[in-house]
Amino acid sequence: MRDTEPLLRADDLEKHFTVGEGLLGRGGEPLRAVDGVSFDVRRGETVGLIGESGCGKSTVAETLLRLREPTGGTVTFDGDRVDEYGDDELRAFRRRTGMLFQDPVGSFDPRLTVGESAAEFLRVHGVSDAATRRAVVVDLFERVGLSADHYDRYPHELSGGQSQRAALARALVLNPDLLVADEPVSALDLSIQAAVLSLLDDLQAELELSVLLITHDVSVVREICDRVNVMYLGEIVESGPTETVLEDPEHPYTAALIDSVPTPDPSAERETQPLAGEVPDATNPPSGCRFHTRCPVVIPPEGFDGDPGAWRAAFDCKLTVADPDFDDETLADRVAEPTPAGVREAFDLPESVGEDDLDATLTAAVEALADGDAEAAREHLAAFESVCERVPPANERVDDQRTGDEHVAACHRAGE
Repeated sequence: MRDTEPLLRADDLEKHFTVGEGLLGRGGEPLRAVDGVSFDVRRGETVGLIGESGCGKSTVAETLLRLREPTGGTVTFDGDRVDEYGDDELRAFRRRTGMLFQDPVGSFDPRLTVGESAAEFLRVHGVSDAATRRAVVVDLFERVGLSADHYDRYPHELSGGQSQRAALARALVLNPDLLVADEPVSALDLSIQAAVLSLLDDLQAELELSVLLITHDVSVVREICDRVNVMYLGEIVESGPTETVLEDPEHPYTAALIDSVPTPDPSAERETQPLAGEVPDATNPPSGCRFHTRCPVVIPPEGFDGDPGAWRAAFDCKLTVADPDFDDETLADRVAEPTPAGVREAFDLPESVGEDDLDATLTAAVEALADGDAEAAREHLAAFESVCERVPPANERVDDQRTGDEHVAACHRAGE
């Protein structure tokens, strides 16, 4: 049975960058790449961190290992605060952690053989004898499916799968307690992905490693992770045992990620929640629930008894018109035919949302847009409001009868 005490823990971890700086670093805006993330990795388990590109996953990894200094929050490793380490403690921490990068070839120094690159970690950490360094690396190469001959090959001489195996050996050369694997198979063919994941899973069990696996691929998480954390725009929106989260997601973003995985049977029927739009700008994240601008099940006002899909179309129009960059010129470009019918077609708006008062409000907004008055339309469309855009959702615990482990989702609909 695994130790329930975490080896690694992040509490309200933040990493913000300043973008758009002028001279002398003035006038920039904070980019909230990681904005209050909390999770842990227990001894001997594999934990997934999943989300779209740009959600902050890799920044989490770099900040956990102090490759970047955190803006706020704390990181604890084996009971000690990583953010308070001095030089000696940080050096010891580096011995106990390994990093597997997304681009295996690019992570190697092209002037050194892959064996020399791996052996360099040993030299830096006090193994002075060259023969000993070579023997340790060769042993690891053979354990990950390479041969002793690969020690003397340069990065460009290896295939993608061989490069990732060599990178894995290098990450393990100091016998770490924790391995952070950042998109370890995303650049590989599917058949090679399966082999590398199987190898990683075997080594994790053999060496009793704790692994933090960072990926955008639900199928990778399903394959080897014990627990999973789902990340969106700098925040964790759902976490829990992998089987529970992937079989019964509580957050619509998690459901959309799962739906994005292709099915091997093209004739199979399944209900999907499409994930539309782009990840918003992290320098100006949406208010309330950050996912509400893309959520297919955003909550209408209390007491609404009309058509949820039609209401959502009006809400989407409101979000578009409320954008600070949306003006009368943008409106003219969007609406080819400046008539109410043309506006409804351009914004995919229904004739009715199922409630008389809101129908009248929507008609007034459509007429304002047809007249080229974006500001007036903005005022009318404000009636289409949702708790999702006003109030940040709390982390709601959802009972998990199968495992008894904690399943948490930050969604106003969680537990319904």
